[in-house]
Amino acid sequence: MLPPFGHESLVNNSRIESLESIMRFLTNSQEEYVVLSDCDVICNIDYRDVMVTHMKNQADITVVYRYGKLPKMISNPSVYTIDPDGRVRDMVINPRQSGECNFGMSMLLMRRDLLIQMVTECVSRNLYNFKRDFLQRNIEKYRIYTYEFTGFAQNICSMNSYFEANMALMLPKVRSQLFDSNRPIFTKVRDNMPARYGLGANVSNSLVADGCVIEGSVENCVLFRGVKVDKGSKLENCVIMQDSEIGPNCKLNYVVIDKDVVIKNDRSLMGFQSYPVFISKGSVV
Repeated sequence: MLPPFGHESLVNNSRIESLESIMRFLTNSQEEYVVLSDCDVICNIDYRDVMVTHMKNQADITVVYRYGKLPKMISNPSVYTIDPDGRVRDMVINPRQSGECNFGMSMLLMRRDLLIQMVTECVSRNLYNFKRDFLQRNIEKYRIYTYEFTGFAQNICSMNSYFEANMALMLPKVRSQLFDSNRPIFTKVRDNMPARYGLGANVSNSLVADGCVIEGSVENCVLFRGVKVDKGSKLENCVIMQDSEIGPNCKLNYVVIDKDVVIKNDRSLMGFQSYPVFISKGSVV
């Protein structure tokens, strides 16, 4: 896995070094085009549309961007100045930006042979910062164009951003954009019984996976597979991961629980929207 575009200073090697280390793979590949994308962005994007835009503009590189206020959670963001025809004319990194702007999503499309050429040139000149040395310094040299993504997208770079992304799933508009039937999302198969609701269960505005057993109250929550909520327990604004168990008469609000956690009887855990409580994997509370 390559380092995310905005986090090169936090890892031992940069993205350019990582690309150079897989040069044999890139050279032996037969595909004409390459998509580079960070692993910390949640969205459902059709790269066929990006390819159409790329070909139409006869671009060397096409970067994916969004228009709006710069999200606070993005580390080391890129902001583009774009011509009416979509070509990038300027790029600033980590600006002090207060209003709306064109900010990058750390996704780009380009030819494989051009990627090899540019990485080789950067390495030969001892240039290892992807944004500054690979993109910014080549704006005049190459035809760098843009593709605007207008659907839902969320950067996951902190516990707060992870929690916010899960809570956003409560909105029908967000779910319809993320879980588009034309671009289905496939996950690991785990055959299990459907979720089971007890006689006293009360569930509203929540996402409940298969294998869950709910006998308490659940509101505005995301429950992963195999979660158990015993009688008398009340969960609000929580993210409960796989195979965790909430004992009887518990009260949880703004809590994120990792896998295989056991919350024993009569426990109360309460965070806040901007500071959810996190319980690590395998814990017993």
